[in-house]
Order: sequence, then structure tokens, then C-alpha cells
Amino acid sequence: AEASHYAGFGAPSLSPGLPRPASELKIIEVGTGTGCLIGSLLHEVPTLHATATDISPEALQVAKQNLYTIGVLPRCTLTQTNLLDGINGPFHLILSNPPYISQTEYNELDPSVKNHEPQLALLAGEDGLSIYRPLILQASEKLHSGGWLALEIGWQQPQAVTTLLQEHKNTWQHIQCIPDFAQRPRTILAQRQ
Repeated sequence: AEASHYAGFGAPSLSPGLPRPASELKIIEVGTGTGCLIGSLLHEVPTLHATATDISPEALQVAKQNLYTIGVLPRCTLTQTNLLDGINGPFHLILSNPPYISQTEYNELDPSVKNHEPQLALLAGEDGLSIYRPLILQASEKLHSGGWLALEIGWQQPQAVTTLLQEHKNTWQHIQCIPDFAQRPRTILAQRQ
């Protein structure tokens, strides 16, 4: 449900000012995991092509199978890399649902979650922000002026992630938090100046 919400707001509300048709957009998902997010977006916008990255070869295999199953694999390039390392931009839209759980939160997770998800997909350092820091920096270098960064966040992180974006003065504008269907903070949007 969250991925469809994420993809649903992404296509229509980020489109003003971006080139049309959708086939002209250059979009990437960083840390694709199972490919759910990029798959939803590609399924929703049939003329769209995209790139998806992940550091885990196992995750990319799962994403490849999932994208194949829903019929969008031919429109998605999968690349194994850490964040945006070695990826050529510029992009119009960078999406990411990165690991954002702090060490303390991870220690308190139910064993069913810990046993189901790889630690690499969940844990983001002591404060839960260790992936956002380099990703925000790399995104600022890989986005077109006017392009958008969309980051899924933990419900307690909107201020912390907003602050990380604001630390890059003269880089980001229109920073906003989008709630999920339960009205909890879920996504931070920021536009590259």
C-alpha cells in the first residue's frame, strides 16, 4: 500500500515543470530492494523508463523477478552499486526508500521483522540517518536543476531529514513532508535549485 501511495503521488504531482512525455524523464530509484516502488511507478506510467540500484546482488535478483512478473522489466535498468556511485545523471527524479532504522530501534524490533528482512535493508547507523547523508549529497550532484528528490522516512524523522537537506544551502527548495494513508510522516520531497 505504501509503495502505491508513493508512486501515486510521484507521477502526477511532480510532473509540473518536468518535460513531457514521460518517456523523456530520467528517473532512478536508489536502494530498490524488491523493486516494489519502481515497479509500481513503471506500471502506473506505461511510457516511463527508469533505472534502479541496490548494493545487494540478492536484492537485485528479487527485483528483477518482480519487475519481470508485472511486465515492466524491459523498461528498467538494474545496477548493482552503493547509492549513486558510478551512476551518470542528471536525473529529473530520484526516489529512495533507504534503510532508516537506528541501532536502538533495530535492537527493539520484533524478531519476525529481524528474521524476515536483511539487516542491510533496515539498519542505518546509530541515529538512523547514515544513508541519508551521502544520498542527499550525491542527489544534489545527480539531479537536474528543478529535479526532485523523494525520500521515504521513518515517522519520527521528518525534522532530522529536513535539517540534513537544509544544511546544503542554496541546493534544495520546496522541502515538504508528505504523510502516508495513516497520516504519519512518510516521504520528504525536495526540489533541486
